[in-house]
Formats: sequence, structure tokens, C-alpha cells
Amino acid sequence: MRMKNGICALLLILCIYGNAQSALDSAGVVKRSCIFKTYPAYVNSWGRPVLRNQHASFGRKFLRATGFVLASEAGEMTVLFLSPYGISKWVRTQFPYVGNHYREAFTRPPTLDKDDALTDFFEHPYQGAFDYNCMRSQGATILQSSLFVMLHSTLWEYAIESSEERPSIQDLIVTPLAGSVLGELVHLATMQMIRNGLTWYEKVFVCLLNPAFLLNNGLNFVKPLNTTRHFYP
Repeated sequence: MRMKNGICALLLILCIYGNAQSALDSAGVVKRSCIFKTYPAYVNSWGRPVLRNQHASFGRKFLRATGFVLASEAGEMTVLFLSPYGISKWVRTQFPYVGNHYREAFTRPPTLDKDDALTDFFEHPYQGAFDYNCMRSQGATILQSSLFVMLHSTLWEYAIESSEERPSIQDLIVTPLAGSVLGELVHLATMQMIRNGLTWYEKVFVCLLNPAFLLNNGLNFVKPLNTTRHFYP
């Protein structure tokens, strides 16, 4: 279950991070991320956005994206632990029996959960789109990004949330499938908008619907000083 409280907390962190990214981009600063060396995002001489890590190896993209996804999941898990039963649907008296819950998750098939439609068909696709674009906004292919969100959705259900409840059939299907579709649509819209620079309302769109792009690329694209130089050594 991915709850709206966790999403709100995630968005707040992302907006703060994105503002810092944009400020550094405007100053022309070359940054090093906590995971890899990264370069300022820029628009080439054909007016096409070139994403951070676009020419990097798949492994570098995968590790950077995984870092962002795990950080968001840690935040969501913290919010769920601190939330009342009406939000998390977790019975606190069950916490000492984590081992039993894991055993049940891996010895019994997934079950239909009792989450409301908002959670199943809005919050989960939103989270899936975030996971998808953690890869896609680095220039990964559609297939790579789709497999990535499928992997992390399964890991969430079996390695994290199964500590409190059995994996959900809806979540295992809706998160990667709807998330990939929504994520690609949002990615295409973002790439189209970025060509001519982002207006204030387009920046709001990116912050709310494509926060992974914000994390990877910021909101300001700069033109390289030398368009003939290969920007990614």
C-alpha cells in the first residue's frame, strides 16, 4: 500500500532538492551526486534535451535510480509506521511477528487487498510512474524502465511490505503496468516542454507529475559552451 501521506512527504523533499539543483544549473556548476559523477543537463545545437547520464552505462543508471527509489520507499515506510490504522491498515500488535508474515508471504499466493480505489488506481500508478522515470529520465529505454519498475514493485511487495501483510495481487499488476504507461506519457510531455524552456506552470507540472525528472535533471537546461565537444567523457 502506498499512501498519500508518503507521496506528499516525498513531493516536499523533491521540490526542495529540485530548487537546489536548478540553482546550481543556473550557476553552471558541475556537480557530483551522492551516487555518481553527474553533468549539467543541456540542450544540444538541435534543440534537443540531453539528459544526465544519457550516455552512461546501464549499471550507472540502475544504481542511481535504485538509490532514489529506496530513499522514497524508506520515507513511505516511515510514514506508514507512524500512521494510525485508518491510514496504514496495519495492526500494531502484529509488529513482533514479522518473521511469520514473511513466511506467509513466501509460502502462500498473493491476495486481493482491501485498499480503496484511490490507493489502488491512483497512488500505486503514481508510485510506479516515479520508479519508471527514475530510469527513463536518465535516457534509459522503455523496456529497461518497465523492467526496473516491475522489479522494484515486486521487491516492495515481498521484501518490505510483506513484513506486515501478504503481497497484493492488485499492487503487483497495477503498479508496474499502469505506472509504466503513466510514466511514459508524463516523460514524453516533459521532454516536449523542455525544448523551449519551462514556464512556471510547466515547472509545477514536472514537480507534481514527474518528480524523478526533477531529481535527475533539475528544471533548467543549459546550452554547452562547445557544442562540438562530447559532453559525457
